[in-house]
Amino acid sequence: MDYIPHYTTLQKAAQRLLACEAVQSLLDETVAMQMGRRKRVPDAAIDSTGLEATCASAYFVRRRKTKDSPWKTVVYQRYPKLSLVSDIRTHFILAFRVGKGPQPDVDEFRGLIDQASKRVRLHRILADAGYDSEPNHQFA
Repeated sequence: MDYIPHYTTLQKAAQRLLACEAVQSLLDETVAMQMGRRKRVPDAAIDSTGLEATCASAYFVRRRKTKDSPWKTVVYQRYPKLSLVSDIRTHFILAFRVGKGPQPDVDEFRGLIDQASKRVRLHRILADAGYDSEPNHQFA
């Protein structure tokens, strides 16, 4: 590279790049290589996390003008969000979704499990309360 790209370049392109068929095919092949002939995953976990959307340090975000003035805070309205399904035994990623947060986890359950089920057979799925709904129970 002749220059270092701006830190938001990949962030802005992630939705388009990671959702493309080539990346999904790459994950298909990676899972197939990792799993070999074994296609059953006894325990899988699903969860999501919000990622930092800036390169500003925590000190920069939370600072004050003088010793007696209140701390300044920045509230982020949007942030990058990563949702994963992984094999608990190996921590190997079986499915993923990138998006913007805040957004409820409950709506992502079906798509992530569908994506993982195309690669392996899931026996048991562990999820936190964010994915808890009767339609998700019936789907699982």
